[in-house]
Amino acid sequence: MKFFARTCAALLIAIGLVAPAAAQSDLGRRNVTVMVFSDDADVDTIPRDNRIFNRVITQLQETMNLRGFQVFDETSTTMGFTDVNRTRRTDAEFLEISRSVTPRINVAVIFQIYASVVRSEHANILRPKVRIAGRMLNVHSGQFIGAFEVAEFPLQPLPRSCTDSECLLETIGAEARMIANALGETLADKLEGFVVADEAAGAEGTAVAATAAAAPAPDCAGMPDTFVLRFREFDDDQINQFEPIMSKFGCYTGHATLRSMRGLVEYTYNTSSGDGRMSRNLRLLLDYLGTKGTVAQTGNVFDVTQIRTR
Repeated sequence: MKFFARTCAALLIAIGLVAPAAAQSDLGRRNVTVMVFSDDADVDTIPRDNRIFNRVITQLQETMNLRGFQVFDETSTTMGFTDVNRTRRTDAEFLEISRSVTPRINVAVIFQIYASVVRSEHANILRPKVRIAGRMLNVHSGQFIGAFEVAEFPLQPLPRSCTDSECLLETIGAEARMIANALGETLADKLEGFVVADEAAGAEGTAVAATAAAAPAPDCAGMPDTFVLRFREFDDDQINQFEPIMSKFGCYTGHATLRSMRGLVEYTYNTSSGDGRMSRNLRLLLDYLGTKGTVAQTGNVFDVTQIRTR
């Protein structure tokens, strides 16, 4: 009976779903959650309570959304526990916020807006000058994903009558919106290239042990991620089985030992399976070992503790 249970656990770990080939790229994007932030810590940048900021962030969100990513609005998801009117924030604040919200956010898109009006050298002509820089970070691992900057290019001169703040905000905002669209498309291209397409991933994850037969490759489309797996209260014989089994989990790309001592072993584990599948695989690992235990998750850290009895 125990052999049957272990065989079932092995097969469950190995078996996944394969998306149709034509839908791989779309599936990868749909599995990625994004939140857009304005880095206005530099006093020369446009702050988040500005009309130009509103047009830029809306355009960035719209562009990422139309490209198939799951975009969540910061204000809507954090208004219950943050000051949504706070300005001049840093990266540390963005990451802490994005790690605290539900649903889980994979990518923070962070942008800066620089805008001004310059006078031409030889004629009394005023031109808006806009530059928007953006970068992307993996929220939970801190991994840098990509960056791009849409620098100023020749913009149309301001009308002579455009001297009040209302006209300047509207005119510069319209230019900034177009630049934000170009930035959003480029960042989406970079993120799309970073996302794992489920074409060959998991091809070797078709057997957990000798008891598991070959099975289809699991659905691995989505963000590559790094988890910390911490195993407590396991004996040496059980620990010796961890690495061969974990390397057969679907969507596995690599692992390394962080520390190891009697009764405790800790790994970094690279995968594109997502935390839901990771949690399930760890529970199935306990079943495969024929033992009982708990699986707890805090952020990207999984604590697996064996329940020991006499």
